Amino acid sequence: MAELPNLAGVTVFGEGVPERHALQLVQQAADRGVWVLGAASVGLIIPGTLKLGAIGGTQAAQLVASRLTEPGTVAVLSTSGGMINELIRLVATTGHTLSWAAAIGGERFPMLPPKAALLAAQADPATRSIVFSVSSAATMNMISPPSSPVVN
Repeated sequence: MAELPNLAGVTVFGEGVPERHALQLVQQAADRGVWVLGAASVGLIIPGTLKLGAIGGTQAAQLVASRLTEPGTVAVLSTSGGMINELIRLVATTGHTLSWAAAIGGERFPMLPPKAALLAAQADPATRSIVFSVSSAATMNMISPPSSPVVN
């Protein structure tokens, strides 16, 4: 990360990142004060501002149907890429729009602890409601990842 002094965040789309590599990346990100989504993330979206990854869909019709060009008041967070897209669509069908959405990642040790994402959503002045979904694999590490790898 030293080679990227203006780095604001990272999304790891790939799956199967070794635990020791994930923990090293988490430590480097913490030292720099940046977020790391993933591994196995489908991305991040801030409607009208940023879309990184396949989150919310890959076709213009999907983005329009889910009202992803209109800033709103609902944050959607999930460890599952498929589930986050379903939740984004559900939010849109109920007449609401997103403040932001992040696919935290579905690996055993999310690089961004779900608690940190929830606290960020809670602190966001644009967010009035939070929709949160977590898979059973990630619930083991809800607070934060362990300080050392479980498997070497």
